[in-house]
Amino acid sequence: MCKYLFSKTVILISALMLLGACVSSGGYSNPWKINSKNSATAQQAPSTLADPNIWAEQNNGQTDNGEMILSANGQQKPAGSEYYSPYRGNVDYGADGYTNNLQMDNSLYGMPPSPAASVRVALLAPMSGQAAHLGKAFVNASQMALFDLKMADFEVAPYDTKSTPQGAEEAARQAISDGASLIIGPLFADSVRRARAVASRHNVSVLGFSTDWTTASSNSYVMGFMPFTQVQRIVQHAAQKGYHRIGVIAPDDVYGQAVVNTYLEEATRYGLDTVSILRYTAGQDDISLRMREFSQYDSRRDEKGELFERYELPFDAVLMAVGSEQAIAISNLLTFHDLDPHRVKRLGTGLWDDPALAGEDNLRGAVFAAPSPNLRQSFVSRYKMLYNAEPPRLASLAYDATALSIVLAKHGLGQNGVPAFGRDYLTNPNGFSGVDGIFRFHSNGLIERGLAVLELDRGRIKVIEDAPSTFMRPRM
Repeated sequence: MCKYLFSKTVILISALMLLGACVSSGGYSNPWKINSKNSATAQQAPSTLADPNIWAEQNNGQTDNGEMILSANGQQKPAGSEYYSPYRGNVDYGADGYTNNLQMDNSLYGMPPSPAASVRVALLAPMSGQAAHLGKAFVNASQMALFDLKMADFEVAPYDTKSTPQGAEEAARQAISDGASLIIGPLFADSVRRARAVASRHNVSVLGFSTDWTTASSNSYVMGFMPFTQVQRIVQHAAQKGYHRIGVIAPDDVYGQAVVNTYLEEATRYGLDTVSILRYTAGQDDISLRMREFSQYDSRRDEKGELFERYELPFDAVLMAVGSEQAIAISNLLTFHDLDPHRVKRLGTGLWDDPALAGEDNLRGAVFAAPSPNLRQSFVSRYKMLYNAEPPRLASLAYDATALSIVLAKHGLGQNGVPAFGRDYLTNPNGFSGVDGIFRFHSNGLIERGLAVLELDRGRIKVIEDAPSTFMRPRM
């Protein structure tokens, strides 16, 4: 059976922030190349996990919970669906196998390996300290995946990182000493780096929850939500909708640079006209003057006089690499300079996946790319039923990482007697299908996700384009 180990009782279950800016039209180079990966369809791409003969021999064509691995005609399903599904239909999730009252002893990192377990995976989570609420949610979500994808002789052991890098390093060291062959987590970037360093000395892979892409390496894979595919998806949408003249507003930091780099690469791909790029720096108060220049307000008024509002605007759309109050403030400034949302489309990143933005008048109709909430709905409902709480946004990462580890372990044990936790398996070009949609890892450790396009509309966030089921790019 799947096992979950922790505690002494050894529960076994398987305003504008003073912005400054500069306007730039210079070029950038993007070190993150999404097209360096095989971009064939899931049906065409070679898969080291989708051998129907191996799977059929092991499971009679089914997973342990009865779900079909391959379709009836023997062909692969869309990306990742042959690996695992995060849904179990009408299964009673209040049944034995879940427990709602987990008594965690935060003084313990983990328990000695069970003699009966052939695969041990470590979950490094902040079960104490400032992020303890997230650690508990990661444990809960991981437990759900264990119940959904039952596997004999498989266990997940939580280790407390204490919300610190030092705690993560100690937890990783103890986990490997206890026999862990894969590490899930930790959460924070510095913690991932410390755990990664320990794991690399023992050829153990890490599936970290950080959104910091610099934590990726040959043995460290980033599961967090990153801007690269978000920008790619929303630029693709803009091109398809005919928004060809684009302005870009981004903070002058690492995140902003990543957004600008990716945008410029995609703009070249789709033949878009980049009219202007505005980079702003927090701590300065001249953003309104910079926005006046960015919007070409004075030149338009001088050229057209009192009737300039009737004439063509410089942009069809503006990509904004900001969230929260900054997104509201900058959008208000755009409207003040006669670039209202009815005439100039607002394009955003996953930072806009925030209900607080949905009711803003100057963001009405704004679109951004993020995982589809429709795909996540089942997970959220089941989590709330089981634990009587709303899952934090990042909880689904623990579910998907646990589910993926079970599937890879099953396949590896059936094929050659060891879990398939190596790079060739983790970077399968077909990808995997999880709570937040399809995803796959690149050889550099970065994650690529299939994203939906969402719209802010009168207090609601609604899906206007579904997330893809394969990683093949549509032809323009």
